[in-house]
Amino acid sequence: MFLKAQDNGLNGLFILNDHWTNYKVEVVASRISGIDGFYVGAGLTDISAEKKTVVEYAIGYGGKATGVKVYKQGIEGYTMGDYSSSTAAGNLRAASYEELADNTDYTITVNYGGETGNNLICSYTDGKTSSKVLDYKLEAYNSDVFNSVTKDAEHVYVKLVNADNVDKATQLNLRELSVESTAKLITLTGDSSLVHVPNVNKKNDEKVVPTEQQVSLSNNAVLLQLPANSVNVLVLDLKG
Repeated sequence: MFLKAQDNGLNGLFILNDHWTNYKVEVVASRISGIDGFYVGAGLTDISAEKKTVVEYAIGYGGKATGVKVYKQGIEGYTMGDYSSSTAAGNLRAASYEELADNTDYTITVNYGGETGNNLICSYTDGKTSSKVLDYKLEAYNSDVFNSVTKDAEHVYVKLVNADNVDKATQLNLRELSVESTAKLITLTGDSSLVHVPNVNKKNDEKVVPTEQQVSLSNNAVLLQLPANSVNVLVLDLKG
C-alpha cells in the first residue's frame, strides 16, 4: 500500500480504538534521508492538530535525542509544565541518543502497559544492535490542571498549571511523604490578554512577576486556589 505524504509535518498511519487499554505496538521502518527519525505513538485519542492527545516514542528527533513526548489536547505537555521542563518526558534524564543509519530496517517496539499495565516500555533494534530500553511509569494525566512532582534531598516541588481562563480550586492529598505543616506557594500569572504575548516582560516593564505566599497543610492535605492562566509551584519542606 502506498500513501501520498503531506508536504510538511509528520506523515504516518494511525488507528483509533477506544477499547484498547494494554497493548504492544511493533513497527518496522527505514529512514531514507534526513536527520529526523521515527515517531511511534500509543494511547491516541484524537489525531487532529487542535486536539492531538498521545504518548510518542520519538527516536532521533531533531537528530539529537530519543525519548518520550507527551501531547495533550494539541499541546506538547512540557510547554504546560507537565512531566518535565524539556521537550522529552523526564527532563531528558531518561532520554538517550544513538545515531540512526539510513536505508536500514529498524524494528521499533512500544509496549503500552508492560506486564502490569502500569508502564510504558520502548526500544528499537536493527537486528544487530539494540537501543537503550526506556521504561516509564504510565500514569493518567489530569486534563484540568497540568501537574508534575519532583523531589530533592530537602524539598518536594509540585508544579500546577492552570491554562484556562477561570480560577480553579485544587485539593492535594500527599501520601507516603513526611513534610512540614507549612509550605511556600509561588504563583506566576497575568491578565488573559497577555497569555499569548511573546517576551511579555520588558526591561523596567515587567507585566508578569512571581508572587509568594505561605500555605498550611492539615493531615498532609491542602486546598489551593489556582488563578486563571497561572503557573504555580508548591515547595514542601521534607522533615529531617
